[in-house]
Parts: sequence; C-alpha cells; structure tokens
Amino acid sequence: MTEKMFLFSLGESLFALELKRVEEVIRVPELFKVPLTPEYIAGVTSFRGNFIPVIDLHQKLFGKVSAITPGMLVVCNYGEYIGFLVTERKGIETLKKEHLKESSEEFIEGIYLEGDREVRLLNAENLVKVKRVEETSRLRSTASKKTPVSSTVKQQEKGYLVFKIAGKEYAFPLDAIAEVTRASEVREVPNPPPGVLGIINWRQLVIPVVDTSKALSMEQRSIKRMLIVQHKGQKVAFQVEDVAGIMKIPKESIQPAPAYIRRKNHTEVSGTYSSEGTLILILTPEALLNKEITEFAGDKKKVGEAAMKSPAGVIEEKYLFFNVGEWIFGLNVKHILELKNKEDITKIPRSPGFLAGIVEKRGNIIPIIDTNKLFSLGLNEELKKLVILEYEKNKTLGLLADKLLGIYSLSKEEIMPLSASFEEAEVARFIEATTKIENKAAFLLKPEKLLRADEARKVNSRIRKYKKEKNTYGKNQSSGS
Repeated sequence: MTEKMFLFSLGESLFALELKRVEEVIRVPELFKVPLTPEYIAGVTSFRGNFIPVIDLHQKLFGKVSAITPGMLVVCNYGEYIGFLVTERKGIETLKKEHLKESSEEFIEGIYLEGDREVRLLNAENLVKVKRVEETSRLRSTASKKTPVSSTVKQQEKGYLVFKIAGKEYAFPLDAIAEVTRASEVREVPNPPPGVLGIINWRQLVIPVVDTSKALSMEQRSIKRMLIVQHKGQKVAFQVEDVAGIMKIPKESIQPAPAYIRRKNHTEVSGTYSSEGTLILILTPEALLNKEITEFAGDKKKVGEAAMKSPAGVIEEKYLFFNVGEWIFGLNVKHILELKNKEDITKIPRSPGFLAGIVEKRGNIIPIIDTNKLFSLGLNEELKKLVILEYEKNKTLGLLADKLLGIYSLSKEEIMPLSASFEEAEVARFIEATTKIENKAAFLLKPEKLLRADEARKVNSRIRKYKKEKNTYGKNQSSGS
C-alpha cells in the first residue's frame, strides 16, 4: 500500500505529513503572538476568516529556535485548522507503507527508510491538542489506487468539496468555493426569490442563502455548515448538513450523470464519481442558481434594504477594546464601570508584583492589576490608561492599558472560541475567545478568571493590611492632635 505525503524540511531534516490533512501551503504571514503560551506557539494568524494557532515545529521538536528562518506555513485540518512553520516545502510524494519503520520519538509516527534517505512522519495530533476528524477511506488520496499517476493525469485532476444533504454526498468544484463556514442564523426577507431562505452577514457583506436541500428535492436535516460560493462576481451561501472533505478527482474518473437523472433533466448534476461503493454527485453551482437568485445577489440596494428591515436573529454585543503593547484585549461593556487615566492610583508597599496599586471609589477600594506583569508581556513602556470593571456579585477590578481603541459591536459569528491547542497553556485561564479588530487578532478576556485563587488571596490580604495600617495611622494622627 502507498500513502500520498507532503514533504518538508526542518533545517537539514526531512519530514512528512499526510497530504489529506494539508489544506494550504503559504508564505509565512503576519503572526500575532499570544501571551502566556509556550515558546513553540509562534502565535495566531488569520486563515479563512478565523485566527488559527501557529506552531514553530523546530522549536517544538528540537527544543530550540532554528538557525534558519522558517520560510513556509503549512495549514492542516484536524477538526480545526493548525499552522506549522517549516523551513522549506519539498513536494508531494507517494511513499510505500512497507518502508515505514516504528519510531520511539514522541512526536514521530514512524520513519520512512528508502536507501540513504530518512523521512520522519509527523504525528501532529500528539503535537497539539486537536479534535479528531472522522473520515472514511474513500477520502484517501486517489494516488492510493492501483492506477499509476502520471504527470499528465495530475494536470487533469480537479479539486472538489464533498458535502452531505439528507445523508447523501454531493460535490462542488473547489474553485467555486470562497469559504466554508459554520451555519449561522438566517434573516428572512420579504418576497425572496424561489429557493432563497433569507440573508446572512458574511465578511461585511450581506449575501443570500440558498436552501440546497430544496434545490436538490431532498429533505432537510440538521444544518451545520454554509458554503460560500462565488458566481459571476456575486457571493451566495448554500446550506449543507456537513462537509465530508476535499477530493482531487482525475477527469477520466468522472462518469456521466445516471440515466434517471438525465431523464428528469437535472442539469445541476454534471457527473458522478464512484469510490468504494459510494456514489458522489458532482454539481454545477451555477445550475442551482436561477436568474432571479443571481439578480437578487447582485442587487446591493435590495439586499441592503432587506438587511435593514430584518434585524431579527442578529445578536450583537458591545465590547471595549484596548492595547497593552502590541496585544489587543477586549471586555464586554456590561462589565465596564469606568475608563480613566491612572494618576489616581495609590501604590501599596510590599504588594505582589502584578498589583499596581489601588483606587478608592465611593468608599470601595479597587485593586489595580498591571496587565503587563500579570500576562508576562515584558513591556518597558508605562501603561497610562485604567479600565475599571465589575463582575460576579459586585466584585471590582482595574486593569492598566496602553491605549483605548474604542467600542465595537460583535455578532456571534465574529467571536471565535479559543483554539483547543491553547487549552493547556496558561493563556486559557483568562482568554475565552478571539476576534478580529482592524485585521488584527484581539483576545476577549474573562474577568472572573483574571486572577487565580491564590493571586486573589494575596491581593485581598494586602488590601486588608492596607486598610488596617491606614486606620491605625488615622487614629494615631487624631490622638496626636
């Protein structure tokens, strides 16, 4: 048996990843460092509308930074997207399983030994905490078939996105897909074209949503994904139950549509592909989009007016965003009590390093946290802004900030849970989600988790001593007068 592998280098060593896991290989993009994460986590970057974790493989595997600057980012899909920094791509090869030998290395699944060459197969799921993706053997590379793959055949292969409707599998040409996203609530519009359920917000655009099951005369089940398809310069969302994967199919392996489909004049089915007893219908997206839908998608005024008239279902919450050095943090405005300069802070001697001091507000003493020290950011500059927040039964806390960026309204779709890869890192204790502000990564804070129990005890203990010392000093002053 053979496996199709993506080969890359880390310094002088050669490694491999299963090709079916590889989504994209790109030049190293802008990375946003996440505080309180291990050194091997290089940061996060934007990929297909989400921020994904980026792992420095050399740092993780060898425990040190490579002398050679990483040149490529390999994005893989393990139920969530994970990026790996590598030195250089080496291409795609079909490797024989009989050449794979066991390895005692923690993050290496095995070593392909072919002559003098060693290729280490990376066990990426051991590297990072990721969710397993259930896959069937039919989604394996077509190179695993007995038919030899020539360079001519490779050029005739085409990528397809496979999805499910009513338990059956269909496919769109991959080049028609702009993005695959989670299903979001659809807003109804008055008098929509036949087949259109309503509209959604997507990347600051309002686009129509097509009832894919109805277009295919199938019953609708649970909808988990939306496929954003581009047609004639317009974007349209297709509802699907789930996405099964991506396949590259040789042109000659696609057969004509079955006779019963041709007899019913289903022009949306352009062909079929059979793999291990499963029949996949190849669809033509434009055949599913009638003239009315296309015109509706292109009518910005009509769609925009519909969006204004149909706010139901769009849940937005307001967040305050601020800088601490290069990092951007956000807090739900329901927690914000006050924004001010930090001149009013009273320093307390012998206090924990992360406690910048206190402020007194309406008889209450509010501890002020130095976010630079709490998050171990290593900044040299002084933080000049103060955000005072309230949470959990009138508990109050102040956070030092560099600059206030403003208040933004975020919908549910714009807030992304923190990647599972960070769950074991200290950062997971105080960051609950990520989002994007002005094309930069922003981290939404959990106020109740900013201080650990032991840190909270230290702060409360020091404040109690401060109150006692203050009262004692006040009494001495009174008696002395």
